[in-house]
Amino acid sequence: MSCGSGTSVLSYLTVAGASPSESIAAAAEAGFEAVTLRAVPVGTRPDAVGRIPLDMGGAINSARVGVADIEFVDIHPDLEVARLEPVLEFGARVGARFVNTMCSDRDEERATDHLAALCRLAAPHGLTVALEFTSYTAVNSLHKAHRMVERLQDPAAVVVVDALHLARTGGTPNDVAELVRLRPDLYPIVHLCDAPRTLAEPTAEALAYEARSARLLPGEGGLPLVDLVRAMPAATQYVEVPSPAFAGMSYVDRARAAADALARIRDQAGRSSSHVVGQKQSARSGEVKG
Repeated sequence: MSCGSGTSVLSYLTVAGASPSESIAAAAEAGFEAVTLRAVPVGTRPDAVGRIPLDMGGAINSARVGVADIEFVDIHPDLEVARLEPVLEFGARVGARFVNTMCSDRDEERATDHLAALCRLAAPHGLTVALEFTSYTAVNSLHKAHRMVERLQDPAAVVVVDALHLARTGGTPNDVAELVRLRPDLYPIVHLCDAPRTLAEPTAEALAYEARSARLLPGEGGLPLVDLVRAMPAATQYVEVPSPAFAGMSYVDRARAAADALARIRDQAGRSSSHVVGQKQSARSGEVKG
């Protein structure tokens, strides 16, 4: 799919547990233009992709919702890049643009080599490798991710900026803006969520739990989301909010809450878009009032 300024994406973790078809249906109902699909579950190896239904074309076409990326590849010390072929084939089949990638290998030379090999394998499938930094993995800062990706000099590699990870690694929207000015091509993705400005006990375990299970909707915490959106004006905006507050909520209701929150942040950032997230909710409200 084509992603860019104004494109809105419902991240898998916001509707964690949903099947691909359920994710797509929820995104369509809430007015999102794309989803992310979990091709490789956490803690499994790439052959787990076989458990995902590969024939998703019908659901995607009928809902008119694209696939922004597939999740996720871990660059670990023993990675056999060739074994990722089924993951990349899945991504190509569903029309994804990116393959979300993290890194647990603390040997930067080896990790960079594996990243380069993944880019070479992904490119023929029309996929770009999107490296995401976090406070609890080996690539633990914006500048380290930038350094690794820039070193590759490969158009099939970019950096993911996640609002929570940026804050928990000590980064700021100003840091992002500076790098975007230098290399705008490396920054096509921003993940939006909210959280308290600081975490009381920032252990690796607590940081990972917060990221995977305890985020807030944009606007409900203290992160500088408006400044981050302004720092990345051309980026595709993902809403990634795994939250215990969603317990008992349908996937559609989660998606609607995410869409409404994104619309508010966009309004505050003074952004205009021909694709207004939440337009279906507004139309529905008008029908009820009328």
